[in-house]
Amino acid sequence: MALTYEGQQLTNQQRRAQVAIARELVADLRATWPLLDPLRLDATAPGWMQVVLSILTQKHGLSVQAASAYLTQFRIAEIGRSSKAVQGINPPLSAAAPTSVLVTGPVKVKQGMTAGLTVNQASTAAFQSLASTAILYVLDGGRDTIVTAGRRDRMALGWQRVTDGSPCYFCAMLASRGAVYGKRSFTKEVHGKCGCTLEPVYGRDTNWAGEAGRYSDLWYESTKGLSGQEAVKAFRRAYNGTEGGTATVTTLRTPIPVDTTLIDRAKELNRQAQAAFRAGDDAERVRLQAEASALFREAYSQTSEAA
Repeated sequence: MALTYEGQQLTNQQRRAQVAIARELVADLRATWPLLDPLRLDATAPGWMQVVLSILTQKHGLSVQAASAYLTQFRIAEIGRSSKAVQGINPPLSAAAPTSVLVTGPVKVKQGMTAGLTVNQASTAAFQSLASTAILYVLDGGRDTIVTAGRRDRMALGWQRVTDGSPCYFCAMLASRGAVYGKRSFTKEVHGKCGCTLEPVYGRDTNWAGEAGRYSDLWYESTKGLSGQEAVKAFRRAYNGTEGGTATVTTLRTPIPVDTTLIDRAKELNRQAQAAFRAGDDAERVRLQAEASALFREAYSQTSEAA
């Protein structure tokens, strides 16, 4: 954990902020999912993809902003000084995102129906795949920000992994290693639906963050006399036995119909946001995308209340 109590609280707030962004993301994706008609994929996929990529871009930006604010406050709490290392960091959404959205959305729906699934079954499976992939790309915004700033920061020794509070065995295993990820050796090992974030390390006596100390004890006890893949398998069995299996960031439900009037208004706001972006007005783009996101949530909220 962080060297100071304040730093520990800031890391916990950052973790919660990133998980909240992931949950908002899934809610927005669920609200816009009906725009993709399984029976008219070729006709509806382009418009649907435009909306989804706009959502991903906005949530990715929120993840970056949350991480940037955290880094500034965390450094002051830990060593009493701010740094310019975080300035100017604005990692873009991965260039692979459009292809991933296409594959986990329309393509997966088509594959499911071809394999004999009902329309609803294929749609549900595709949405879960899309949400998992989207969370990965969006929360990479915060993770990439912390990694980039840490490599610039002369005082930072490296990072340690902070899980989302209900990690899978893989994330728990990596977190159990503690503050061992140096600036040059660290690689960002994440997976679909991964809600993990990172904590900069400023002291060699830094302890494990969150529940990682407990995971470390479990690793030690469950892998005695084992190494390599056999140790990993033993830890997985022990972790799933004590933690109740692999947990997810958020519960995904079957998509439900939404108010298309609200969706149309949100799509128009996203088009205006893209125009503002092309015109170089980033503040207007952010404002319009935030309004669109609010409409998506409103549409989902109305249908949830009616359900």
